[in-house]
Amino acid sequence: MNPSGADPGRTKPPGPKPRWPKIRGRDAHTLAGAYAMDAISVPDRARFERHLAWCEECAQEIASLREATARLGSAAAVPPPAGLKDRVMAAAAMTRQQPPAAGDADSTARARA
Repeated sequence: MNPSGADPGRTKPPGPKPRWPKIRGRDAHTLAGAYAMDAISVPDRARFERHLAWCEECAQEIASLREATARLGSAAAVPPPAGLKDRVMAAAAMTRQQPPAAGDADSTARARA
């Protein structure tokens, strides 16, 4: 079994293919994202890995999600251009605010209180 992703050479456990399990009331397929990001409990991880041994669809999804996660993790934050905050704040100060919606006397009274 290769739970890290799709692998054409991976072997499946002996015996009949199990029916897709429910893990804490959820279809096992819905846990692929959480599994790929290591955000799943130890018992659920074990159950999902048993499912993963049979499910090529989940194996492919996990490989894709892990690739995307690695790309996001290696992305570098770029500082904003100098003066951006000042320009945004100046534009916000010059923008006319919308008046309260008509017929909304309760919220107007609460705002004044």
